[in-house]
Amino acid sequence: MSTETHKQKEALFYLSFMLLETKCYRFYLSGMVESFIYIADVKYVLEKYSRYFGADDFKTKRTALKKVEFLEVNLQSRLNAIQELKSILMRDLR
Repeated sequence: MSTETHKQKEALFYLSFMLLETKCYRFYLSGMVESFIYIADVKYVLEKYSRYFGADDFKTKRTALKKVEFLEVNLQSRLNAIQELKSILMRDLR
């Protein structure tokens, strides 16, 4: 699967990222010590799911994904701050 424009390449990247986040590639993972996936399997999955994406639908999902990523980073920083506060409180109890 190849792309001709930057827009197509970006669409393919976000589709692959969404499939990774939803664990669609898990079925195709191979290897005992280190997990890997065959390129042919990646191409198959991308072709299979790319037909479900229209241009408008993709833009909406990409925007939503960017918002969720921002919220995830924000949440992670808050969780780190809470963990640090817990550590400080536990040190004070000693």
